[in-house]
Amino acid sequence: MRPSQNRSRRPGPGTADIRSDDLEGSRGKYAQADQDASIPDKIVEEIRRLYRAGHSLLPIGGNEGKSPLVRYKDRAALPIDAVLHRMLAAGSRAFAVRLPGMLVVDVDADTPEARSYVRKGFGESTVQVRTRRGVHHYYRFSGKAPKNIRLPNIAIDFKAGPNEYVLAAASVRADGVEYIAIGEALCDVRALPEFVDRRPSEIPEAHPASGRASIPKGARNDQLFACAVAYTRTASTYEQLLADLLQMRTIMFDSPEDFSDAEVQKTARSAWGYREGNSLWEGRHSAMMLRRDIMDRVLARPNGCEAWSLYSLLQSNHGHIQGKRFKIASASMQKAGVLPLSRKLIIRARDILIEEGCLFRVGYEGRAVLYLLGWGHKVGGKDGGRV
Repeated sequence: MRPSQNRSRRPGPGTADIRSDDLEGSRGKYAQADQDASIPDKIVEEIRRLYRAGHSLLPIGGNEGKSPLVRYKDRAALPIDAVLHRMLAAGSRAFAVRLPGMLVVDVDADTPEARSYVRKGFGESTVQVRTRRGVHHYYRFSGKAPKNIRLPNIAIDFKAGPNEYVLAAASVRADGVEYIAIGEALCDVRALPEFVDRRPSEIPEAHPASGRASIPKGARNDQLFACAVAYTRTASTYEQLLADLLQMRTIMFDSPEDFSDAEVQKTARSAWGYREGNSLWEGRHSAMMLRRDIMDRVLARPNGCEAWSLYSLLQSNHGHIQGKRFKIASASMQKAGVLPLSRKLIIRARDILIEEGCLFRVGYEGRAVLYLLGWGHKVGGKDGGRV
């Protein structure tokens, strides 16, 4: 029988074996391979730390000092000794992080306009890296990256997936530029903030001749309101929202001089009113209204927790449409995993809601009962029917 080998596996796409002696001894091992080439301890330690956190790394070099020294697309992660060996052979002090399960917002130039765009559109990441002129924001993400942004004083690229990469913190390019971590260090992907695109669904394209965005007359009011709703989600004050919208009007509108400040203020007040009224809706990232007195009454009942879970689910799915009639299908709920209760518990929860005036039977569709949500006006009695 062969003696057991001490190997540790790093999670990630195309997982590769990494020997513990590679992690612990690679600095001394490869520094002796070439007396004229060396990798600073700071860089080696950061490479080791990122490998232990589960990241796939690439050695970087080339004429401009920003190109991978190996083929990597659709390939397994490199072992740590291969990354260090290629860096030593090329005399490089730069390495990159591949981006499976991640998205990086690459701000090419760290201008006030670009910072504002990132803050309003996505929220700043807690993990950032300073580049030569800009900054990288790291997020947790799966899916297709958004389109790159080119607006006046705003140049942003989006990079995502295992076939994309960015230079990592502690890297030093051939021109001497060092990439520096800002805030938290990159660790487990699961600890990153999730990327959420809060921008309006319609993003104006830059005009090819002028290089500026162009929102024509006739579309300006609709676009301004869409942006106001999006910006309201991240603005800290009404004054900040108004300043952002005034800047958008100046930069993006055709003939901004004939679109008055008063019109912008009117739109800003309207959007801010929706926020203060807790009425900003965005798919599942939205609020719903549940009354505390109903909660107190329902939770005080035996099986009240199950009844409150059912009521919350029904309000979420149907409560935003006044007068909507619906079925309660226990089998579908169980299959979808939205309410992991038995049919018996769902019936008991339904009966509690009816007794508390939170649910009414209003008719039939075939053999199935149709229900309507109520707001706690007790009528007494139980409801029967198929669920």
